[in-house]
Amino acid sequence: MPMSVEATARLLAIQKKVLEGTDTLDDLQEGITLLRQDRVAASVAGTTSRTKRIAETKVVDPAAVLADLKSIGLNLSSGPIQGA
Repeated sequence: MPMSVEATARLLAIQKKVLEGTDTLDDLQEGITLLRQDRVAASVAGTTSRTKRIAETKVVDPAAVLADLKSIGLNLSSGPIQGA
């Protein structure tokens, strides 16, 4: 989620003060707080996306896969595949 317009404007104002050399300790602390809030929001969004992706992952049944491979193998060893 992008930063709000107000937070972006405030961060740019703090950056301008830093470049001019007129910044205070309070300005720097506020800037760091704004940046941290943005990172926390990004972290939550990433965790939600990751959790959803894991939930959608299909479970593979090894026995079913092996049975399918054996069936294919039997069809190949018995001669040409019909309908191909």
